[in-house]
Amino acid sequence: MSKTVDKRFRFRIALIFFVFLLAFAALFVSAYKLQIEQHSKLIERAKSQRLRSVALTPQRGFIYDTNGEMLAVSIEVDSIYANPKKIGESNDAAKKISKILNINGRSVLKKLKNKKTSFVWLKRKASFKESKKIKIAAIEGVATVQESKRYYPNFNLASHVLGFSGIDSYGLEGLELKYDYYIKGDQSFLLSERDALGKTVSVKNSSAKWEDGCDLFLTIDKRIQDITQTELKKAVKEYDAKSGIAIVQDPQTGKILAMASYPDFNPNTFAKSLKSELRNKAIADNFDPGSTFKPFVVAAALEENVIKPNDIFYCEEGTYYVDSVKIRDTKKHGWLSVKNIIKYSSNIGAIKIAEKLGKEKLYNSIKKFGFGDRSGIDLPGESAGRVRNHKRWTNVDFSTIAFGQGLSSTALQLVNGFSVFANGGKLMQPYIVEKIMTKDKTLVKEFTPTIKSFVISSETAKLVTKYLTAVVKEKGTGMRAALDGYETAGKTGTSQKVDHELKKYSDEKFIGSFIGYAPAEDPVVTVGVFIDEPKGSKYGGVVAAPAFRNIATQILNLMRVAPSSVVSDKRAKQRRLAANYKRKVDTKTVKFVNTKGNKMVMPDLEGMSLRQIIDSFSEIDLSLKIRGSGKVVEQFPLPGVIINKGKAVIIRCAS
Repeated sequence: MSKTVDKRFRFRIALIFFVFLLAFAALFVSAYKLQIEQHSKLIERAKSQRLRSVALTPQRGFIYDTNGEMLAVSIEVDSIYANPKKIGESNDAAKKISKILNINGRSVLKKLKNKKTSFVWLKRKASFKESKKIKIAAIEGVATVQESKRYYPNFNLASHVLGFSGIDSYGLEGLELKYDYYIKGDQSFLLSERDALGKTVSVKNSSAKWEDGCDLFLTIDKRIQDITQTELKKAVKEYDAKSGIAIVQDPQTGKILAMASYPDFNPNTFAKSLKSELRNKAIADNFDPGSTFKPFVVAAALEENVIKPNDIFYCEEGTYYVDSVKIRDTKKHGWLSVKNIIKYSSNIGAIKIAEKLGKEKLYNSIKKFGFGDRSGIDLPGESAGRVRNHKRWTNVDFSTIAFGQGLSSTALQLVNGFSVFANGGKLMQPYIVEKIMTKDKTLVKEFTPTIKSFVISSETAKLVTKYLTAVVKEKGTGMRAALDGYETAGKTGTSQKVDHELKKYSDEKFIGSFIGYAPAEDPVVTVGVFIDEPKGSKYGGVVAAPAFRNIATQILNLMRVAPSSVVSDKRAKQRRLAANYKRKVDTKTVKFVNTKGNKMVMPDLEGMSLRQIIDSFSEIDLSLKIRGSGKVVEQFPLPGVIINKGKAVIIRCAS
């Protein structure tokens, strides 16, 4: 072979080797990119082609009251699904499924005929009976998977505070919405696996561990909430009112102990309720405060030193003109002291005190008390109320604002404002969640009392409290709010509602209210009751004051607050009746001691069995509500409290 031929042969071999080397290098680079650089991306793409995921409801955290009583829990229930590709005769299967689950047969059939998919929901969070029947029916292609369902064991109790969550376990209202981030938990998934031809191979739960949501611990006291809702409902029904609101607050800390709106709703079946029933009126509804606003005007005037405690004002015998507009008092008064202006709720007296202040100072004081701004309570949907700038006030506006007309507020703003008088002058931050904890009791977040501002001096607060105690005494507008054995401070209100169609104040629609605190010398609770459009009487001293008395009396007894040193004869008689009646646990029945008319003394039921209780109540005109089983460990009303026949008596039992 010549040298020329040999060189060509070697060149060709080298060229072929080089080409193969380049091809191998290209393959290596491609394999590196696929196996190393794009490994995760391609794995996910493969999974997406092979697996289909369906989100399942996560385990929401529980909600407890301040004593650790459960208010909202999550329970495991079955959800029912089908794989249409495994369903044989769709018509027969649809008939069986629709009958068992009590759902529309046509919609079921439509789902089952969709052979392009391997997963359809038939019913989320089915009842135990429905799930059991489906399992017994053993329909090919139909199966169940466990999901978490929200359950509210106390039904309507604190429903507006708690709110509710939807089918996918997202909070929709109340605390469920506000703290959804903390309590919703991490998502879990149902996985369906398919082969290369797209046929479903298996359906299984995700192997990923569920992360439970955090638990909420509230300032709400379940017992106080129950008392508040019961008495509010009674007041609304007694006066055939449109609705009602009641709030109980610890004035020293700002904690909300109870918050109720009526009509209320059952969050377990919230979809059956009207939209108006779902709204938390205590924080969302604005209305003119009426005469409950007068103490704020007096406090501002005292704080600014434009009036003295001993000053007197001429109240024009009940008729006063401001720019030719006639303003009246419900009763004619001549000269009244500052205390009596509050006691008799004189509109004209309030105007004359406001005139001493002037527009700017009154406006600034109103803002200091928190009106016109959201309180910042940890609940969604709070309104700020409405207070126009003083530069836009006419003389008539200025005068009507002095007695609570021409501005608007929420019930919470008013109750929080009265707590300023009760705690010595501090505007507290109202709050409803004390702490957030994980399931293993690790603290996530804690909330403590916060002073927003110092509004008035303690001396001014004491003076206003002195005036407010006169309201519930003889000839005061709030006599029906007086508590036996406790000094009480409070104020009545009767405010006109705006007729939005006529664009003026209505002559027929009113809100009757009473806000107060007790014991006046060392307050532990502030209570506000608001009755919307009552019939028969419009006055807060008639429609709201008795509900205040009933709520506050039971709370003070529950808290075991000792009565004042000066106790009324009526309270002393009540205590004697209770002391004279000593029941032994081993008696077969319990005796109710009657007082005058339809009243009786609540006996001590602790330690009695359910059988003894039922036997005792069979002949008594009282409504009995039993919670738990075993022997009585707790009761409402408490022993010694004088109750009306027909009242609901609540007992809690434990083994």
